[in-house]
Amino acid sequence: MFMKTNEGSYFTFAVAVAVNCSCVDLSPDATPDQAAAYVEDILSVIFSNTDVSARVEPLKYPVTSKIPLIITLNDSVKRLLWFYPQMSCGDLATELEGLLCDMSAGTLCA
Repeated sequence: MFMKTNEGSYFTFAVAVAVNCSCVDLSPDATPDQAAAYVEDILSVIFSNTDVSARVEPLKYPVTSKIPLIITLNDSVKRLLWFYPQMSCGDLATELEGLLCDMSAGTLCA
């Protein structure tokens, strides 16, 4: 039980650091491609030096304040992130941690 708590804490820390290091203010009218590139940059930091590869693509969707992004991990695992350009670093870190928590074992070896 103690080990799982530490794994979760280390992954939370890794996500928070990656988001804060990559955090930029995107324009409120950022394009879906800009949002996808931004999130993909963050994921490349989270999963650097691991065997996890991440690709982010915008999902075709009517224009709204949120941008649906499809995160593909290792060419098979897909996750949906509802991203919005005004999202705070803390909110983005929380969302990514929730979406990716089952991939935390891949980051702990880094």
